[in-house]
Amino acid sequence: MCAKFDVFDWRNAAALFEVTHPIEFMELMDVLSGFKLLHSVLVEKGKNKTETTKLLDGALYERGWIEKSFDTKIIVDGAEEPSPTHSVDCFKNRVALEVEW
Repeated sequence: MCAKFDVFDWRNAAALFEVTHPIEFMELMDVLSGFKLLHSVLVEKGKNKTETTKLLDGALYERGWIEKSFDTKIIVDGAEEPSPTHSVDCFKNRVALEVEW
């Protein structure tokens, strides 16, 4: 999949991702293949978003991915209760990617 990184798959997620969303899969593989993890960035103190996260997110944003929040609610016996989620870092065509570093 990506020669520069070890990719671990759980319950065939990568295979399903590749088959059901081939464009988004290839975009992610392209971003990872071009990504360089620099020691200078790695030792930087964390902030809101680290430089590493900005590099990964930014490369996906250039390909049309966006940060997205979802408005969700729980309905029990007709009573609605808002259940907001946090934003996901990268979203495109029903694919959500959370970049943690």
